[in-house]
Amino acid sequence: MSAWRPLVEFSIRHPRLVLALALVLTVGFAAQLPKMRADTDPKNMLPITSPVRQYNDQVEGWFGLHADVIVLGIRRDDGIFAPDPDPHPPDHGRHLEAPRGGRQGRHRLCHPG
Repeated sequence: MSAWRPLVEFSIRHPRLVLALALVLTVGFAAQLPKMRADTDPKNMLPITSPVRQYNDQVEGWFGLHADVIVLGIRRDDGIFAPDPDPHPPDHGRHLEAPRGGRQGRHRLCHPG
């Protein structure tokens, strides 16, 4: 005799009760979804005492970085250092939009030259 047999027999004898119980559990768990918070910042996956995280905080302090910073890198096929850098690089910052709840117009394009 299987260990699951009594549960299966109960489910067959009382299908409405089993479905009602499943519905109550589903609604109960679904009600908790708005309370969930996903933190995808890899820095928060390290303990505060981690040397890597402490150094990262120090570097952020040096450069005044915060969570809203987006870094854009442009790769050149002819190498990193160009003898004749473009004096008027395209304004890639104009395509950026402020995140929801963010500050509009606080982006800038930094380039050598």
